[in-house]
Amino acid sequence: MPEMNGHEVATEIKRLTPQVPIIMLSSDQEIPADVLKAVDAFVSKNDAPARLLPVITRVCGEIPSEFEGSRIIP
Repeated sequence: MPEMNGHEVATEIKRLTPQVPIIMLSSDQEIPADVLKAVDAFVSKNDAPARLLPVITRVCGEIPSEFEGSRIIP
């Protein structure tokens, strides 16, 4: 994938298979709005240990009992 960045990859995946959820994981804190529109959720690498699993769960539409009532911010 050296010729494409994450935004380009996400856009192409959504074009080919729009039903596939995409979660962007990045160390960048300032993600442009147009990039965020191409994905279903964003998780900062700094927050990944605590937030990645809950975000995956939310995006996939399954909420395990230990996360019910939790607020998950994309």
